[in-house]
Amino acid sequence: MKQHATDLAIYRDVNNGVVLLSKKAITLTELIVVVAIIGILSAIAIPGVIRSREKAIDKEAIAILKAIYNAERILNLETGRYFPNTTTEVTDRNEINENLRLGLPPDENWSYRIKSEDEGRNYEAELERKNTSSFLRTWSVSNTNPSPLCRYNCL
Repeated sequence: MKQHATDLAIYRDVNNGVVLLSKKAITLTELIVVVAIIGILSAIAIPGVIRSREKAIDKEAIAILKAIYNAERILNLETGRYFPNTTTEVTDRNEINENLRLGLPPDENWSYRIKSEDEGRNYEAELERKNTSSFLRTWSVSNTNPSPLCRYNCL
């Protein structure tokens, strides 16, 4: 393939011996155009990726709340009460696991809260999104509302 003289840069070594030919480097304008295109594509793609990730995290909350709801139903059938059977609010995952016989893993996305205002006759379980300011959400389930419900800043 024949190369034009404008496509090549000619360099001579110190002893004026060998002539080395190499392609001309890209211009600053070409570099700016490439960076601009990458920036535009990123601006289009990144919000969609973040939204998809948050929806996946929401599905995790729904699965956890369904497990809590089913464990509460079993406990109620066995004892006639829901957990907690006092008016205190339980936020410790280990205590929830022990009392409901669950295996909820340590979770970096959600804070757990189960409360009863009438000493175990009713309960409400909530998961609140943690470690984020722009995606703060609260999901809940209760013995009167078995379907997980997003109550704040839903996607």
